[in-house]
Amino acid sequence: MINEDYYLISKEVKKVEHIWSEKNNRWIYIEKDNENNIIGLNFMHNNDYIHFQLHWCKKDEKFTEFYNYIKDNFQISKNRDYLSFLNICINAFFRFIK
Repeated sequence: MINEDYYLISKEVKKVEHIWSEKNNRWIYIEKDNENNIIGLNFMHNNDYIHFQLHWCKKDEKFTEFYNYIKDNFQISKNRDYLSFLNICINAFFRFIK
């Protein structure tokens, strides 16, 4: 039996990060739960931080689902820091899905 209360608590946003990736010319929005798992993602190309804060600082369900699928089903995430892997996912998502 699944403990639904635990599931709901573990998926609450406990931390938000805004990361500038100069190499990729993009802002990345990351939501993490209380166990430091990524539970929400979004990104914006360009360095306009105010525009990013106003329009892109919210979970993109489609991209978050894509990221989790790649992370859970492919070995590409092994031996990479999470930001490098995240940028690989963004590039693939932007190229083939957006």
